[in-house]
Amino acid sequence: MESSADYFSGNDLLKFLDADATAHSNKDHSMQVAHWSGVARGYIAGVSDAYNGWGWFCAPPNAELDQAVALVARYLKEHPDKWHLPGKQIVLDTLSSHFPCKR
Repeated sequence: MESSADYFSGNDLLKFLDADATAHSNKDHSMQVAHWSGVARGYIAGVSDAYNGWGWFCAPPNAELDQAVALVARYLKEHPDKWHLPGKQIVLDTLSSHFPCKR
């Protein structure tokens, strides 16, 4: 049996990011929407903080979480064929394509 520490997939991230978009468009202020919005942002921030500057990607110092969230959301909308992948891989693929490290 294979083991994995990948808790969320692209499918999960997509649901969380839909809640985030709803929360930030002032359409729904329910606790559930706020919760999943926070999960989306926290997950993306956690992956970003863990891998930024270690060769995976190099976001500039002035890059903000809203930018990373928007990039990941756009990536998922443009790549439904990737939804089954681990969420961490989706975040890393997205951010590395926009913020490559200079060699």
